[in-house]
Amino acid sequence: MTDNAADRGFAARRLLGEDVIWIADAMLSASKGDVAAGVGPLVLASFLSRIVYEGRDVLTSDDPHVGVPRLAKLLTDENSDAVARARHAVKLLDDTHKTFHTFREDMRTYWIGQRAMLHENVPKWAHSLAPDLGVFSLHGHVIGATVPLQVRFDIPGRLDGAGGRTFNEFGVTLGSQLTVYSPFAGGPKALRSTLDLRPLEGITQDDYMVEDFLDDRYDPAIDIEAKLLLLLVEQDVNTVAHVLPLSRCGHEPAEFRARLVSTWHALTSLSEILDAYPNAKASSTVRVRAFLRSPAVRGFLDDRKTSAVRNRFVHYVIHPNVPLALDRADVTGSIITSVHPTHTADSLNQITDDLVAELSALFGQWRYGYVPLSTGH
Repeated sequence: MTDNAADRGFAARRLLGEDVIWIADAMLSASKGDVAAGVGPLVLASFLSRIVYEGRDVLTSDDPHVGVPRLAKLLTDENSDAVARARHAVKLLDDTHKTFHTFREDMRTYWIGQRAMLHENVPKWAHSLAPDLGVFSLHGHVIGATVPLQVRFDIPGRLDGAGGRTFNEFGVTLGSQLTVYSPFAGGPKALRSTLDLRPLEGITQDDYMVEDFLDDRYDPAIDIEAKLLLLLVEQDVNTVAHVLPLSRCGHEPAEFRARLVSTWHALTSLSEILDAYPNAKASSTVRVRAFLRSPAVRGFLDDRKTSAVRNRFVHYVIHPNVPLALDRADVTGSIITSVHPTHTADSLNQITDDLVAELSALFGQWRYGYVPLSTGH
């Protein structure tokens, strides 16, 4: 194994190629189902957004081992809005240009804006009967909700109207970018459907009033806008816990990287939201806070080397200052052992699985006054 510019270029291109094949397979396979074809792109779009946004840095890099000028020329200005929207989707609460309070106000703006549109042709006396939140669930786990999704992708308007058309155009543009990146994946023919995503046909959609759906959810000391942010975190956690594993077969490294990055962002976002509400002390909230303080979570978030691994999984281009002893047959594993020698892909994979499983269960129990069944311990 060596550490040189050629290896860094190989690693960047290989990571991008693996991610492109994975997300293309997931999207195409989901599109085969009657239900999944409509919901799958919504819940997978944030992963596609990250790949498109970070992939652009690979193509446009000045490093001849990384950048590909002939492909970079295909990234025309018409893609700029979609890429900017993708960046917005990826950053969320990690966006250094936006504070938690800004996102909280965004939630209110989109929620009130959608409600106004929904009520345009509804008599005033019937406003309380017109739902303003669509919720997508898989076996009882929330994997998507309309208002949080609209904030994530900066899409005003109803998702079954102008907003939906905007989202579809956004998705088509990002999808076209994958074909630009396809040489790293073996060419356009490598972007094909191989996954069995029939379990996604179990997705259900229900409509609610925002206040009704969130009434007993989370904590009474948390306002509606922050609850909508928590709903966004919850849907991400459940997507990672219950949807991504269905896309694992044949794409293990890419799915693992996506799962680790998303789990990290969910934990940090959840911590930031709860820090803003120190008076939130319902019994179920206390259990969530205890989980966030647990050695497992703190060891995951506070370990600088684990943080460095997460950075490498987010950004394809590897800076020369980052140690890298590359095994070209196992790019993901060698990145981990180069940055964090005490871990392997298997050990971090298990840690990530355990954390997201417990967090998904906690979200499912996060109700006012919820009392878990005794375990006998």
